[in-house]
Amino acid sequence: MNLETEKAEVKSYIRSRVAAYEGSDPVTFVQLGYQTIQGGLFSVYFNSETDGGPDGSWTLHLQEDILERPHWEIDDGEDDSKALMIGEMIKSAFEEARNEGVFRSLHSAADADCGIEELSGIFGWPAWEDRKTCNLIKA
Repeated sequence: MNLETEKAEVKSYIRSRVAAYEGSDPVTFVQLGYQTIQGGLFSVYFNSETDGGPDGSWTLHLQEDILERPHWEIDDGEDDSKALMIGEMIKSAFEEARNEGVFRSLHSAADADCGIEELSGIFGWPAWEDRKTCNLIKA
């Protein structure tokens, strides 16, 4: 798996999801979710609840719009290194997208932030105590 190619495709997908967002309420939290066990996928979920945050609600919307990544799947018994590597790649894609201003056009709260979560809990970012610091969507 070429991580630079993966990052470019993830970043492009983030860009397209931000451009397509049509919600009337301001986004308070952007969840970048992914799955590596029993299939591979990537999802961008916009939460506009007043106290939006990393609550797993993105998993209820996986049928709506996902980027299929079957080559991200890890087999039973395989260690978590691939899933962790993918999480770090997604974090890098988010930071690059943020620094390029991808989220500027998104109707969002001033302190809207982002989280990354692997569906089975292998990877999560940021640490709870670091929320609203390193992960704001508008730098």
